[in-house]
Amino acid sequence: MEYQEDQEIDFEQFVLNVFKDEPKDEKSIQFSLDCDFDQQDPIEFQFKILAEIFTKGMKMVYGDDKGAVNLDYLVKEDYDYIDKYFRSFGYCFYYEKINEFNNYTDADLNNDLSKKFLKINTKMNTYLFYFKNI
Repeated sequence: MEYQEDQEIDFEQFVLNVFKDEPKDEKSIQFSLDCDFDQQDPIEFQFKILAEIFTKGMKMVYGDDKGAVNLDYLVKEDYDYIDKYFRSFGYCFYYEKINEFNNYTDADLNNDLSKKFLKINTKMNTYLFYFKNI
C-alpha cells in the first residue's frame, strides 16, 4: 500500500492519514494496492481493502467513544462527506438504504468492483455500500 510521494506505509497509518483531517482534493493522495494476482482475485482483494478503509474511516469520523457508528442517525450529507475522503485517493462509494417503507439508492453499478457490496443490518434498516474507481 502506498501513500503520497511513493512512500510506503502500513494500512493503519494510511487510514489515519486519510481521515485525521478534512478531506483532501480529489485524487490528491496516491493509493495503490499490492496484490499477488496468482494467489487471489484482484477485485475481491480491492473490495476487502476498501471495505476495511470504509469501516475504520466511519469509526474515526462518526464513531462514539467506543468506535460504534449508528448508521441510522446519519443523513445523506454525512455519507457524502465520507465519499469526499474516498475521492481523495481515487475512489467513490455509493449506498442503498433499505427498510420496509422505502429503498433509497445512489448506486451507479457499472463496473466489476461495484458489483460487490458491504451489507450492514441495523435495527431499522439494511445498508449496502458499493465502491468504484473514479
